[in-house]
Amino acid sequence: MFKQCVNHLLDADADPNVRDKFGSTPIHTAAKNNDTIIGGSLSDGGARLDLKDSDNMTPAHFAAERGHKDFIEFLVEREANLDNVTNAGSTPIMLAAKNGHADIVKILLDNNVYTEFNDTEGKSAYDYAVENGQERLVFIRRKLHSVMEIRV
Repeated sequence: MFKQCVNHLLDADADPNVRDKFGSTPIHTAAKNNDTIIGGSLSDGGARLDLKDSDNMTPAHFAAERGHKDFIEFLVEREANLDNVTNAGSTPIMLAAKNGHADIVKILLDNNVYTEFNDTEGKSAYDYAVENGQERLVFIRRKLHSVMEIRV
């Protein structure tokens, strides 16, 4: 039903990149809800996948932060930029590591995201993984810092 509404609006030339008072667009909402069907309709209708909200958050940031693997894979398939930086200096991989989403960290690493960023607190994705006791994410150290494999 919602997809039909979105498609009807797009068919009526509604702007798929319209923003709310926080700078969010419909594709941001689709990412927050892990809705790849609506995301696909919006993208096919001209929605830009890399638009930033007032905090410089992109759909990739929201999907990574919330653990929405399907939406991250959708963004990868659509060749969205996965390296954007928020006002706080965070990248999608940092948010995934900070929140314990190992599957998303792996997808992002497999798609060669830039891993040398530090946020405004001076922390990297690896730092967040270790800080939050997510030993299962320590595998990212090899990719992030180009050192030998670590066993935990």
